[in-house]
Amino acid sequence: MKKTDLKMAKKCFATNIISADVKGKTLVFAAHRNNPKFYDETGLEFSPEGATLICSKTLPEGSSVQMKMLIPEDDRIHRINTDGTIRSHEKIHGATKDYFRMNVCFTSLEAADKQTLRTLWEKYCG
Repeated sequence: MKKTDLKMAKKCFATNIISADVKGKTLVFAAHRNNPKFYDETGLEFSPEGATLICSKTLPEGSSVQMKMLIPEDDRIHRINTDGTIRSHEKIHGATKDYFRMNVCFTSLEAADKQTLRTLWEKYCG
């Protein structure tokens, strides 16, 4: 993700990476039961421009992803659908296994999702 003056909202949320385009090959994760599952991964922070995720598997930098984020707010959950690009990733050593921190830059957001994301970002950054 590009470094900007935009502060990231520190808010955990569920993330599902639905598909990815890696070096010209499209992977649809829901279609493969034994494929590395990018279901129910954890989002650590977000802004209107991107998000930081913790995942059990990594994708190469430059990979395009289609994903949904489920961001809780009080007594409801907002579902944000977006496309993005993996800008960076790093391995994190956990107590029992390794994880990957991936930074995703959003490339496509519907207008309503963009407004919801901006409203949530303002709430959790303030």
